[in-house]
Amino acid sequence: TLRNASPAEAKDLEQKFWDLAKEAKKQTSDFIESGGPQQATRVFDFAMTISDMNNLVNLSAQSKESQGRAYSAGIVNAGVFERQEAVQREGESERRNLTTKHGRYKIEQVHFATSHARSGCLYQTSCLTVGEELQCTFHPAMPIVSQETNAEFADSFLELLEIVAGMKEPTNTSTEDSSSDFALPPNLLVSAAAAYGVFGLASHANGWSNFFASVIEMKESVADPAEFWAVLNFWIFFAVGHPILQPILWISDVLHGTPGPKIADLIPVAFLLGNLAVIGAITVSKEIRNAVNVFALSAFFTYIGAGLDGKAGLGDFNLALDDGVKGCPTYEEVRQPSMNDFDISKYQGLWYEQKFHDWTQFKEVY
Repeated sequence: TLRNASPAEAKDLEQKFWDLAKEAKKQTSDFIESGGPQQATRVFDFAMTISDMNNLVNLSAQSKESQGRAYSAGIVNAGVFERQEAVQREGESERRNLTTKHGRYKIEQVHFATSHARSGCLYQTSCLTVGEELQCTFHPAMPIVSQETNAEFADSFLELLEIVAGMKEPTNTSTEDSSSDFALPPNLLVSAAAAYGVFGLASHANGWSNFFASVIEMKESVADPAEFWAVLNFWIFFAVGHPILQPILWISDVLHGTPGPKIADLIPVAFLLGNLAVIGAITVSKEIRNAVNVFALSAFFTYIGAGLDGKAGLGDFNLALDDGVKGCPTYEEVRQPSMNDFDISKYQGLWYEQKFHDWTQFKEVY
């Protein structure tokens, strides 16, 4: 927020504030010039004709979930008082603008409240500029919002306007020198995770290139497109499923390998505390949350790239479509020299399989 921002951050936030204000003005002007208000009125009138809108508003107001509040905040700016047109009086050829001086009387303040009693927003602010001063009326839904909370909201709202207008410096501002020893540069973790992803793609670029070339060649060789897509979809299911299962298996290894006391003799306390710490960091820090998402995506494509490049190990994750191996290897191809004299016919009786693991495929069986 601007209150706790450093000078550099405050400047950036102020610029974003005015960029948003300019964009809002542009969209509002485009809406008015295109006849949007007239069309919106016609649409609302049509809805009133074909449906019971009054009953809908009444039901919305009675909702326990929303408390009759359809959205959080609303701001109405009626503009400059002196620029509004007054009532055209008898004998006048045109409408004149409103004035704040009427004989010996002068209007100093004008406050109004936008109606949102039955349904509307939670915090409503109605603004009007009189005598070159902005007059704001803060009238939230009560008793949902207390007077104390409304006062805090009003103070924060006005302070924000004063800061972006250059009339006031942000309070509780942390200097760059005091925070440089403790704060990481913005987007450092996200940039590092993205750099890892770029490196992973670049290091396996040859595998990706061969993969797409092989896919194109396969598509041209298969007469029926349905058969081609059936095979490709199965390959995608296999290629995606394996890297998704890897972190699950790793977490399982960590769970069973974590030392220390256990809860209900199932979950180690250290494992549970570690998970809470990680979840808390991801929840609190947007930087860490974004970095984790980028890193997960980078690791996903890097792992698949390693499989396409044949660098993940033939017995682990080989996705190469043309690596010289056509189908599963036969027993004769993987038989060790020590088994040359093995004769299955000499072993009579009943055989019971206790455990099976095909080492010619993947190291995990699931």
